[in-house]
Amino acid sequence: MPTAIGEPVELVAPDGTLLSGSVAAGGERTAVLMHGLTAHRGLVLMGSRKLQREGWTVIAFDARGHGNSGPAAPGSDYGYGRLIEDAEAILARFAPGPAVLVGVSMGAHTAAGLAIARPDLCRAMVLITPAWRGSTVLSPTEAERWLGLADALESDGIEGFIGELAESGPQGRWSELASVAARQRMGSHLHLDAVAAALRDTPLSKPFQSLDSLQSLRLPTLVVGSRDEADPGHPVAVAQDWAQRIPGARFELEGEGESPLAWRGASIADFALSLAEGP
Repeated sequence: MPTAIGEPVELVAPDGTLLSGSVAAGGERTAVLMHGLTAHRGLVLMGSRKLQREGWTVIAFDARGHGNSGPAAPGSDYGYGRLIEDAEAILARFAPGPAVLVGVSMGAHTAAGLAIARPDLCRAMVLITPAWRGSTVLSPTEAERWLGLADALESDGIEGFIGELAESGPQGRWSELASVAARQRMGSHLHLDAVAAALRDTPLSKPFQSLDSLQSLRLPTLVVGSRDEADPGHPVAVAQDWAQRIPGARFELEGEGESPLAWRGASIADFALSLAEGP
């Protein structure tokens, strides 16, 4: 399983949640890695050390309730408001200057929300497979899927989650691949009950006011889409829409029949390097 590289560190978030991460100290150019829902900090650059070899500072944290991070503090939650607050605290504590934000799905939404709220903290962004369509109102099918996954994880652990995923996720030849990847991913979490709570909270929250807010961004941005048939929850059309709304953003997508670009950590690192060369 890919792991984030660097010295282990901890941070107490503003609401009292204990966050666990790693920092590979380097120069002033900094990347902050933000993973997706039910993932962990090693699943952004997939073990690539390219940024470290280029002398960058690389900061990677497990989101609250994920990986080695603690569950949300009593009375708190797993919504995007908290995730953005956590990211701001991480940058304030560990980043030597404005950072390149590299986020996957939930992490992409968090990165964009932080950049909208605090553009002074952000040098550039690589947004990988964003899925938020600008509404907190889920369709009955979407709501049932998230709640079903949360209930299965809470009641029957990882195997329950895998079983529910098999029912609601991709079918046919992609089902086994999705199950294997999910089992590896879920095995990395210390607090499965907290992941279940995040499955209930995060999809119903808003990372920023609306998709129109993306038009306020004025920083180099690259949006990565995916043709991955095993991941229908991240439609290419949504990533394309984000790229069109962010002024000057580039859009990248793997070719037909190629492995998902979102899985290629070295390529994602190259995107971060190229964006940092901009003004």
